[in-house]
Amino acid sequence: MIIGLKILTGKPETTIQFSVLRIDHFSFAPAGTPTLWNNLVPLKVRIHTWRARLDRLPTKVNLINKGFRLDNDTCPLCNNHSESGDHLFIICRVASEVRKQLNCWWNKIPMHSNTISEFFEDTCCTNQPDLNRPLKEIIGQAYFWIMWKGRNDAIFNKSFNPQGTANLIQTTIFSWLKSRCYRRVSANWTDWICNPSSVFVV
Repeated sequence: MIIGLKILTGKPETTIQFSVLRIDHFSFAPAGTPTLWNNLVPLKVRIHTWRARLDRLPTKVNLINKGFRLDNDTCPLCNNHSESGDHLFIICRVASEVRKQLNCWWNKIPMHSNTISEFFEDTCCTNQPDLNRPLKEIIGQAYFWIMWKGRNDAIFNKSFNPQGTANLIQTTIFSWLKSRCYRRVSANWTDWICNPSSVFVV
């Protein structure tokens, strides 16, 4: 897979092409953090996941560490703890409730991770044979994408609903699969809700 980047240097735009395999060897990518370039997931979501795993998202803790002045560093979901990436997506009781709702739907969602790295190790990076791994990758990335959008909604609109967020993750993934790999999705919405593993053909 080849990616084109436009570099703004004050001169006419220059496009550089390189393979995604080289991305994993950039100096700012920690060892053991492979890029999840799953083509069933939109590019912007893959990039978002990559940034989350590298702790490059503008959480309140990261913004303050970069010198931004904020009223507080409190998580907008639980309003009890500092908003780091690990807290927002993994440790926060509200985020845990979203994963609990997803786990009631499909019981392969990691529930005992303490960090983002552990979550993706449990979800995507196991060395054991796993026929569900492609679907687990997609659900994991959708979770991070929708949770971040929900976090922004909680900040600007003071609204966040764990059950509604879990439902949105389900519908978002289904729309990705139907539009991007219709040959690998063999069922309708009812089947998807009842048992996602049975409708996704590896």
